[in-house]
Amino acid sequence: MNQAVLRDEREARGLTKPQMVDILGLDGIHAEQILTDFEAGFREPKAAVLRIYESLNRQRWGASKLLDLPTWSLSDGGRVVHHNDWPRFVGVAIPESEHAQQWQFKMAGMPAFLLNGAGGLNQIIFTMIDHLPGEIDAEDLFAEAVRLVENELKDGSV
Repeated sequence: MNQAVLRDEREARGLTKPQMVDILGLDGIHAEQILTDFEAGFREPKAAVLRIYESLNRQRWGASKLLDLPTWSLSDGGRVVHHNDWPRFVGVAIPESEHAQQWQFKMAGMPAFLLNGAGGLNQIIFTMIDHLPGEIDAEDLFAEAVRLVENELKDGSV
């Protein structure tokens, strides 16, 4: 989890630094400076602090249920798939000729999957919006996204 995410969680909730220090259970005379160091990327938060941030993040984006957003949505004629529940991500289907070096996406931590070629699109590249803890595997969600895109491109229906 990077410092922008840490600062975003606090600012999205309208919390002051002292309030966030209290939520995280930081104490001592340097607690606010420790939070500042987390948000600036000068100090790595401990696992317990990261779990609190991840929980806050899931709660905030779980609010999509309150807005009655669908779990999945497709745009750009089925080329772009959005997973609107936690963990949120976006997948973009592209022709292989556009990005033939699929391994580069995987090296950058962007999952890339082959498509069946429908609509002239051979692969789909995913970008995570939410941070995923190491113990969570989104492989099944990516597989479902691939299926949805292939169905949309094949016959125009999800």
